[in-house]
Amino acid sequence: MRGEKFFSITRRGRERLAVLKTLQKKELPHATFQKEIGDTFLIVAFDIPERERRKRRWLRLALRQLGMDMVQKSVWIGKVKLPEEFLGSLHHLGLMGYVEIFAISKAGTLKHLA
Repeated sequence: MRGEKFFSITRRGRERLAVLKTLQKKELPHATFQKEIGDTFLIVAFDIPERERRKRRWLRLALRQLGMDMVQKSVWIGKVKLPEEFLGSLHHLGLMGYVEIFAISKAGTLKHLA
């Protein structure tokens, strides 16, 4: 009994553990930014590929934390200022090609949100 193993990890388990360790090394930046109300509405729309789902979840968390509201899962609106640090994180994560940011100068049908 002494020195015997009761449990062992399978080959598939070792492979999965290696993947998890790699993901842990690719840690995402924090999603907490200085929240500041802006003068105009911003719309942030994105189409991030499924293979980047962790980054997509990070973006949704950051937008919510900044005070933006979800219109659809990939379309957010808010009367906020986007901090430089947030934009830098988008660039660092390689998301700039997937994200569009629009500033609305005339409220139109959004008057009820103002």
